[in-house]
Amino acid sequence: MATNNECSIPESTGSPGSHPHADRPNWRKAETFEEYLANVQEGCEEYSERRAAKLLRVSRTELWRWRMMALLPESLLERLLVLRPRLGTKGLAQIAQVLSGGKRTRDVE
Repeated sequence: MATNNECSIPESTGSPGSHPHADRPNWRKAETFEEYLANVQEGCEEYSERRAAKLLRVSRTELWRWRMMALLPESLLERLLVLRPRLGTKGLAQIAQVLSGGKRTRDVE
C-alpha cells in the first residue's frame, strides 16, 4: 500500500473497532467503477476482480473474457468483429487464449 498519498493507513489506527480511514472524512467506499479505480490508484482500496465485476454489473467470467479479448491484436479484433454471424465474447476470448499460448478450456456458466 502506498505511503505518500492521502489514503495510506496512519501509524496509529485509533481505538479498537475504529475504521482506519476515520481520520479522512472525504474518503468513502466506491459506489461506481470510476470511483473504485480512483480509490485503487490512490491506495484507498485493494483491487479485487469480484468487486470490479460487481460494480460493472457483469460476471467475473465476462470480466475474464474482456481481459482475454484485450490481448488480441487490434487489426485482428477489427476483422473478427465484422464477421457474420458475429462472434460473442466467449468466442473472442477463446481465440485470444489460443493465440496467447493457452490451452482452450470449456466455459462453465
